[in-house]
Amino acid sequence: MTVQIFRRIHVAFIALITAIAVTGCVSEDREYVTYVSSWGKRGSGAGELSEPIGVALDAAGNVYISDAGSNCIQKFSSTGDFLSQLDDGPNKLDRPMHIAVDTHGRVYVPEYGADRVNVFDSAGARLFSFGKSGSAAGEFDSPAGVNVGPDGKIYVADFYNHRVQVFDSSGMYLSQFGSEGHAPGEFYYPTDVFVDSANRIFVADAYNNRVQRFSKNRAPLVIGSEGNDDRGLKVADAVAVGPSGRLFVSDFEDSRIQIFDTTGVWLGLFGGKGTAPGKFDRPTDIAIAPDGSVYVVDFGNNRIQKFTLIQ
Repeated sequence: MTVQIFRRIHVAFIALITAIAVTGCVSEDREYVTYVSSWGKRGSGAGELSEPIGVALDAAGNVYISDAGSNCIQKFSSTGDFLSQLDDGPNKLDRPMHIAVDTHGRVYVPEYGADRVNVFDSAGARLFSFGKSGSAAGEFDSPAGVNVGPDGKIYVADFYNHRVQVFDSSGMYLSQFGSEGHAPGEFYYPTDVFVDSANRIFVADAYNNRVQRFSKNRAPLVIGSEGNDDRGLKVADAVAVGPSGRLFVSDFEDSRIQIFDTTGVWLGLFGGKGTAPGKFDRPTDIAIAPDGSVYVVDFGNNRIQKFTLIQ
């Protein structure tokens, strides 16, 4: 009897070791974040949200939200206290999307309905804008996301033109990459872009249901794919890289956040459809602070949810 038990334990142990080797020491049950708090409710008043889309953080930890339904940017403290509103005065924003804040506190706002990118200072004064409607170099057809690299270059996800355009820090056109399609290096309605500290470019290739990572020479690496299981993506709406090097992807239609490493290995997920704390209704963006705070735009629930990374 004792020998039989030992043999069963030994077989189970060997199976466990084999599973760990195959998955790269990844457990699908591992928790990567802990829920902290949430704020916001549907409305057009200060601190209320109507179809929030994007989120970005400044160096002080303040949280900027693009409130697409109200055509403005709202600024909150890290604990959700309303601080101010940016709406370009009499010139209302036209559906602001995935925004960015650079190291100088400048706020970059792509206007999906106006085919341009606005740049504001930290006080909300507009510094300059660039872009116009079209498909030529430097023109946009519904810019959906923006990010600023460590070298100051501005990257814009040009949604209907199926490409990413690159500009200098003053908004002058430099280059572009991508075209409509489904092969590596091609896009099908890109919605967001993120540039990490190594100048690697991550593009949320939304309706190809994947993220693409581009190195300095623009060689693409495909991360994720469409699917109905835990690892599948259904509209990869936004992407962010955390301080630990993990890649967070907004899985819009599945109402969850997927986590990969930057080489494309799937690590886990959190969320799921619902209104309870930690659940989402079509999340649209993620921002991760250096201290491990994770902010998720919960589009359908008109709120922001805050989590903290489990190191």
